[in-house]
Amino acid sequence: MSPDSQPTQNQWDDLLTSVRQLCWVFWGPSEELSRQMLHESFLHPFKTITSLIETDVDVELAALRALLDGFSGPESLFAYLEEGYVRLFVNDRNGVAAHLYASCYEDEKNPHLMGKAAVRMQEILADLAIHISDDVREPPDHLSLELEVLYFLLTPKNPPGHPGDLAAAADFAVREMLPWIQSFQHRLAAESRCRFYPLITGVLLSVLQAIAAFSQPATRRLAQ
Repeated sequence: MSPDSQPTQNQWDDLLTSVRQLCWVFWGPSEELSRQMLHESFLHPFKTITSLIETDVDVELAALRALLDGFSGPESLFAYLEEGYVRLFVNDRNGVAAHLYASCYEDEKNPHLMGKAAVRMQEILADLAIHISDDVREPPDHLSLELEVLYFLLTPKNPPGHPGDLAAAADFAVREMLPWIQSFQHRLAAESRCRFYPLITGVLLSVLQAIAAFSQPATRRLAQ
């Protein structure tokens, strides 16, 4: 699909839902989210990616479905996801596998918070007049906050029925997300104890690539 094309309404709705669900996933697990994941409909919106770009995301979605179907209920799935999330992203005695902050990928030998990516995100949030709740005690370049911005850009604006800003969303995906998410995915590739997160990160990358496909060629080359 070319940058001059527009997704159908169903494709647009699925992209919005995909971004929203990924945002929930990377904020961290909960029993309610685990309950939703066990429904087959949870993964359905991601399938629209295959109609937008060439991708093998169907393989990852099938693996995710098989993994999720192996749990007897939301309690056991939540326990599995919580252990994996904390160990991979929050705290592990050997060091976390992958940081959830874009700044940490500016110098991967010396990961640090509140780098240039965080400053850019503060400026982007201000420009878009997006207010972060006081309850959110994370740097502005947290993965889920970046997904919140992407969702905001894709969300239909007034008047009702007017599409979101696909070009701006594509530009944001290319400039602010794809470069570090590719490194993020690479860091999770060898994870075997909790395969959910490497698999869903592959889906995340495909979603970003599908959105980036609507960017202008000069911008799109930045992520290549």
